[in-house]
Amino acid sequence: MKKLLNIMAGMLAMAATTACTTDLDEVQLNPSEVVPPVLTVPATIDLGAMASTMEFDYTPIDYGFSAAVNYSLMISTESLETPISIAMGIAGDKLTADRFKINSALIDAGIAPAVETEVSMWLEAGMINDKGSLLASTVFASEHVASEVIPYVWSVTGYLAAEDETPVLATLDMKETAADTWLCEKVPVYGTFKFCYNHDDTDVLGGTFAAMNENFTVSASGGEIDITAAEDFEAGTLYNIRLNTSTNVASVSVPDICWSLIGVNGDWNKDVDMVEVVSGIWVSPVTTMEGTFKIRYAAGWDDERGGVFTELGKAFTAVFKGDDIALPAKSSYQIIYNANEDVITVIEAVPSSNQWRVIGEGVMGSNWDADYFMTQSASGKWFIENIYIDGSFKIRNTADWSDQDRGGDQDKFNDLGTPIKVAHGGSNIALYKNFYNLEYDPSAETITITAGTGYVESDIVYPEQIGLTGNFSGYSWAPESAPLYECSKQSGISTGYISMSKPAAEDIQFKVTYLKEGSTTEYNWVSGAVASTEGNDTTFSLGIGDNMTLTEGGYMFTVDLASSTALFHKFETVGLVGNATAAGWPDDSNPECDELMAFNPANGMYEYTGAFTAGEFKVRFDYNWDENLGGSLTDMVRNGNNIAVTEAGTYKCVLDMTKKPFTFTMTKQ
Repeated sequence: MKKLLNIMAGMLAMAATTACTTDLDEVQLNPSEVVPPVLTVPATIDLGAMASTMEFDYTPIDYGFSAAVNYSLMISTESLETPISIAMGIAGDKLTADRFKINSALIDAGIAPAVETEVSMWLEAGMINDKGSLLASTVFASEHVASEVIPYVWSVTGYLAAEDETPVLATLDMKETAADTWLCEKVPVYGTFKFCYNHDDTDVLGGTFAAMNENFTVSASGGEIDITAAEDFEAGTLYNIRLNTSTNVASVSVPDICWSLIGVNGDWNKDVDMVEVVSGIWVSPVTTMEGTFKIRYAAGWDDERGGVFTELGKAFTAVFKGDDIALPAKSSYQIIYNANEDVITVIEAVPSSNQWRVIGEGVMGSNWDADYFMTQSASGKWFIENIYIDGSFKIRNTADWSDQDRGGDQDKFNDLGTPIKVAHGGSNIALYKNFYNLEYDPSAETITITAGTGYVESDIVYPEQIGLTGNFSGYSWAPESAPLYECSKQSGISTGYISMSKPAAEDIQFKVTYLKEGSTTEYNWVSGAVASTEGNDTTFSLGIGDNMTLTEGGYMFTVDLASSTALFHKFETVGLVGNATAAGWPDDSNPECDELMAFNPANGMYEYTGAFTAGEFKVRFDYNWDENLGGSLTDMVRNGNNIAVTEAGTYKCVLDMTKKPFTFTMTKQ
């Protein structure tokens, strides 16, 4: 299921809802009729002295009507190329934000802690629809206000460096990973140390160390923290040092072994850890970098890689103890190391008004919660190479689902090297356990998928379509008349919806069928036996038993020929939502407001009679936006666009999912 979260886009603004805005892609407003928001801030903000949840005085934006509004606090200085954006909430008549998020964002942007820095602050406000998408044409900004901001920091100070093997004093800043929770990663420790606040050596905490990975108490009266007597201590070895300033508890541990970047921005003493997203594939966080770098294992020089950078988005050979890798310019980058093939890819990860990215289920081990940036070639096409995909994906622009996503006109992808047509709101494109190159042509609206470095050829080719052949919903056992669904030739996976009615005096029975390779008339028949039943989910083991049986109703299914399984999930509800219905669009306060359709066992269709107004609606299942139908009345498709109602009235509605294409008829009463 999609999780429309993005861990690479930084701090995204949360929705502060005043009323429900419908599922629109865009809204056109007259700017002269909109009263922008107003922000009030103190002349000086000492962040370390503020409450953990900061409050700001403001005047809400006024569109002239009630709407769901998203507020973002924007902060900029003369040295920042891009303003900082902070999530805002609403508590009574105040806007709120997490103190540590503001502080961390300022420090990450290079603002010095413990000193006053003049900043410019303002609010950006914009409408969001019921799915949380920001409507760009509705965004308005307040006037900028000036303030002096003092960020705060805790540091580790002590014998954290050496000169000619002699320990020397040094101070290393910590990172606030959550409110009052501080971490200094991979610190080389040679002797004793303490914690200090805002680089003030008179405001320190010390304590008595016990053992690695064990908590110990720190206080202003505590002594030097000495870990040198620990059994596993080795001078100069890297350690992770943690401090919780709300509980005054600290700990020291040995870092996990991993690949990391070294030399980032000229710092050859501090590693930036990479994450193994799938076996052998290591990905760095998005990091602003310039100059040269290398990657190394276990923060040591015994196993390190360099190489010659060639082109953004293109893999180049990782050379054991090779030359430093030179970046083309200062920018935000993501580094991908394929240890299986020993190649490195540098991706420029700079959000812009035209930055296409890949997101999906099984993309580099993620689950709809991470974007991977594409690179634009001289021809205007966008590409990414050697990306590992085991599941469904789409591409989207600037991490935005509102109107910038692109999917295929088929559920399953089949042929490498053949451009497939994509469109806004198109279906997810499914690939299977392999490395791929993706190229998006925005002028032709096509995606071309080719084998990437490390692609493993499969000896098995699955059918392009499967049929569900049986005695349900008026069908016979003739496979040529069965409803057909796209199937991936690489994975053997097919997904879809189907509605089944029970024949007279018989149980519903069916099998999976598909054409034999090279034939247009002969079919393979795949039987199945029930492997498990849990709630509304029935799993079949394919290739054993006889006909499969189900009770009447509507289903979402996944047939997996590769693993010889089939899962059928029976829908509990089929509902109508939208501003054209009495239900309206669901929101957090009323997530299950759907006008429910009734299943007709005589024909397997879903029916509803009720009042509609001019507006839009969709069909969704089990009160879940991940599973829905839209598009047009004569061709209802999964995740399709909203359906328009132009004339108000009472309508009898019939949803037919017994055959393809799915249809939705509306007969005015």
